[in-house]
Amino acid sequence: MSLIITNAGLDASIDAGNLGVSYKITHIGIGLNGYIPNIEQTALQNEVIRCAITRGSIPRPGQLHFETVFDGNEEFEGKEIGYYLEDGTLFAIDSRDGDILSLKHTNTILTEAFELNLASSAIENITVEIIGSPYATETVAGIAKIVTEAQVDKGTDDSAFLTIKKFIYALASSYATETVAGVAKIATEAQVSLAENDTTIVTPLKLQAKIDAFELKAQYLPYSALRTYKTGEVCTIEVDGEVQAMQMYAGPNLTCINKDPTDLSNRHEQWADASSPFWWVPYTGTEVGTPFWWLSETAPESAVMEINADLPTAVYWRLARRYPDLVTGETINTGEIRGEFLRVLDQGRGVDVGRAINSGQFDATAPNGIFSRGQLISASAGTSAFALNSSGAGELDVETFKSTDNETRPRNIARAMAITI
Repeated sequence: MSLIITNAGLDASIDAGNLGVSYKITHIGIGLNGYIPNIEQTALQNEVIRCAITRGSIPRPGQLHFETVFDGNEEFEGKEIGYYLEDGTLFAIDSRDGDILSLKHTNTILTEAFELNLASSAIENITVEIIGSPYATETVAGIAKIVTEAQVDKGTDDSAFLTIKKFIYALASSYATETVAGVAKIATEAQVSLAENDTTIVTPLKLQAKIDAFELKAQYLPYSALRTYKTGEVCTIEVDGEVQAMQMYAGPNLTCINKDPTDLSNRHEQWADASSPFWWVPYTGTEVGTPFWWLSETAPESAVMEINADLPTAVYWRLARRYPDLVTGETINTGEIRGEFLRVLDQGRGVDVGRAINSGQFDATAPNGIFSRGQLISASAGTSAFALNSSGAGELDVETFKSTDNETRPRNIARAMAITI
């Protein structure tokens, strides 16, 4: 045992004795360092938490009993304990050269009991005082009250606790109904699924499981401001008398609640934030990244035009995930396709070798060479061309031709190209 009373604690007790008063121990501190305490100490070496005593007593002369509740998010292996007087003076220290004296994990509530034996000391004017002893609630640690039989019968007190004896007494009472208080029966999972039993109680765990299962299946239901939506879930809204499907678009592992899809500021149509994705996008069922012809220069809300634009990946995260090779830094560019003919990628056939997706190719005229009488000799775009024609025996007439434009092309129709986001 390495508990010592500090010089500061002795001085405080002597001063108290001279004045005819008692000093009170009111707080317990926990530290992380293990060592042999020194009577000259006025503080713990590495204190991490200090809490008020929630309960205390003097079982016998010279022996003090303390109880303290540590209910914060702190996590510690306590190797030094400090006993503090009401004025903050470190009265006593307990440390055992590295032994763990108190252990607490994060997000747990620890009720710790401490004993301070002063029987062999001449100090008689040190007492213990309870500083704040709240009754326990669902959120606050404290002292538990035991429920009475009358409270069990009434069934309305939510601040007292059942002992084993009172619990058996409660079991002997009638089952609860809508009008009579009694013992509650917990519904089974089968009963929850069938929704036929009106005499059992659904626990929060079973209720949440049922809600989760329902929401996973309940797609295309009308939008609800009370429901929490996950990315990819689909609801419906009514616009101008027409039902429209909307999909929650915000990034993976995100949820949203009370983000109305009828409010255009929550949608792609009026989104102005380049640092985060919009909440909703019309759901079409089309695969993300699918290009398609469009009869307008403005893309539908579920797509963007392929016009060589740099799009922020923070907003268009699904495109960036679909086409990582098109991402540069914080942007994605689907390439320049305006005014171009489309050609299927060779992919090893050997007809149009050496091509990569989105690579361009200049126009060309073929064939280019010498031909028989009456056919083209040579030609290239935008330059003179010659042909040999027969006008008589042994005579050649030379006619000059010139291409009418700077490319060779088939007859065509212009369409815009968009890509699903």
